[in-house]
Amino acid sequence: RPGADPSEMAEEKLREEIRKREDESFKQAEAEIQKAIQASPELQELSKNIMMDITPEGLRIQIVDQDGNPMFPSGSAEMYDKTKNLMAQVAKVIEKMPNELSIRGHTDSVPYGSRTSYGNWELSAERANASRRVLESAGLPAKRLNNVVGKSDTDHQFPDKPTDARNRRVS
Repeated sequence: RPGADPSEMAEEKLREEIRKREDESFKQAEAEIQKAIQASPELQELSKNIMMDITPEGLRIQIVDQDGNPMFPSGSAEMYDKTKNLMAQVAKVIEKMPNELSIRGHTDSVPYGSRTSYGNWELSAERANASRRVLESAGLPAKRLNNVVGKSDTDHQFPDKPTDARNRRVS
């Protein structure tokens, strides 16, 4: 760019190189997680319950319910053993990375009975926190956690299908 400050240009190139290296690191982590899932017969069945993509925030890993194959019992924050095993495999890969983590719990829009004070906000927050505990017990350092958030049904994966099982997830 004519007239551009050389130090600004160098800084921009450096930021671009860092972004490129991070993306490569994220792609490698994604491949390692897929490999770990394929290496375990128990986890192979869960391959459709994990979704990964690279977002402006970094690598997003989502553990997603499927019709007939939930990761948590209905209305509970106590995850199934299969979910704990999947989370432990994810932890082994992401613990090697330097990035901070955000954990978000999401629910579908199926309401609880009107006579309870427990709802999707509580459930999504408790599932996110349960996920944090499993990741930490699998070796992920607590200091890497940036936040643990319950999103309730405010950020659906499938907004046009608010009761779809795939909206129930931990990202």
